Amino acid sequence: MENKQFESIQTLCWQGKVFKKGNVYEAEYTGDGYYTLHAENGEFLLGSHVIDRVMAYWKNHFVEVQRSS
Repeated sequence: MENKQFESIQTLCWQGKVFKKGNVYEAEYTGDGYYTLHAENGEFLLGSHVIDRVMAYWKNHFVEVQRSS
């Protein structure tokens, strides 16, 4: 698994964590089945089995940035 990047298309505040419109945020794969999603003022620890579901729930706020090869 590799790191993922998401661009915020709307400002989102969730559980006190802020994602600002227009910024790109890294979901860093920790190597043990989890991603650390970095926000402006903190982070979330998300299991690899739920990160896609969380991003689908936040689809009006984030788009995944495709890495160029």
